[in-house]
Amino acid sequence: MDLTPGWIHERGVELHLDYMDKETGSILEAGSAAGRLFNYLHREKPNWKYIGVDDWENEVVYLQTDLNKDYFEDELGERVTEKMFRYYCPFADAHNMRFEDYDTDELYDIVSLGQTAKIIDWKETFTKAFQLCKDDGYVIGRNLEHKTYGSLIKEAIRDYNKIAQVWGYFVLKK
Repeated sequence: MDLTPGWIHERGVELHLDYMDKETGSILEAGSAAGRLFNYLHREKPNWKYIGVDDWENEVVYLQTDLNKDYFEDELGERVTEKMFRYYCPFADAHNMRFEDYDTDELYDIVSLGQTAKIIDWKETFTKAFQLCKDDGYVIGRNLEHKTYGSLIKEAIRDYNKIAQVWGYFVLKK
């Protein structure tokens, strides 16, 4: 699989595609980084609407060159920016802000959560994700096995209806 640089693994991308079972729909990703997820999904689902939300301006994150290593064990690449996301995903809307600050009346078929940061309130994040999700929609998360955030994410989702889990990725049904 030829993907844009970033952190989501092939299993996670394919899990998203499994729940994009309509020809048209909408997906919002919090923590879009360079657009790895959208770049792949758009090839399979070009008629979907893609919305990326990331705090590119305030979060200083660098691309990993080897996904088999821990982030801080790797020789890091260039800084991830909104410009990079727009380059790899010209078909997507980009919103340069914290996910928690994103405000819209629109509801989405899928809300994907790929963000990580020390300042995230995970319960608030999942509450927000479900507020933005259509009644028949899904919240797809990752980082369930993350060394720092995994236990916080597990605690935040314990009362939700988890319908699938693959590796560190999971699907919650509204």
